[in-house]
Amino acid sequence: MRELHHRVKNMLATVQAIMGSTARASTTIEEFQRAFTGRIVALARTHSSLADDEWQAVLVRNLLCNELDPYDDGSPHRVQLDGPDVELASSIAVPLGMAIHELTTNTVKYGALSVLGGSVAVSWTLVEDQDLRELTIEWVERNGPATSPPTRKGYGSQLLERVLNNQMGSQATISYEPEGLRAHIAVPLPYQISESTPMDSLARS
Repeated sequence: MRELHHRVKNMLATVQAIMGSTARASTTIEEFQRAFTGRIVALARTHSSLADDEWQAVLVRNLLCNELDPYDDGSPHRVQLDGPDVELASSIAVPLGMAIHELTTNTVKYGALSVLGGSVAVSWTLVEDQDLRELTIEWVERNGPATSPPTRKGYGSQLLERVLNNQMGSQATISYEPEGLRAHIAVPLPYQISESTPMDSLARS
């Protein structure tokens, strides 16, 4: 029961953080409703993947498939995933899953997956030695509309800067290049699984 209480408390704190940040980044009730619903669904998918493994870990590939599979139309190179089996503790999987959701939402609305012939390639590697475990993810969009930096900072930017960068010690950058958006995320991984989540930092921002 104590473990269940801990998990529910973390879940509610995460939902509160998502709601607050989505509200601040939305200009209409309709925009808030669409964005908030999509983010809660993404959170539920990540938690379902964790629950399938008794809350121990989830594979990076599963996080990506949860978000990108619905937009893979089967055409060559539409969605390409390439990387080893890397397991993530829940403390990493939840915020990283939300970041992947934001990148997916952006590409479906404005980027490569918003047009026929556009493609998204995601590759990841794991560096592991005595002093370091680091997951590196490269997100590359091609053959989509021309990209440009957004005029206002939204939830996705807050997530990358305040949670991934500041709270998790990650290095996350987005480049708006003529041929398509590119994202680079380097996440330091712990050697032991931790159940805490840094998502509540958004609620205080």
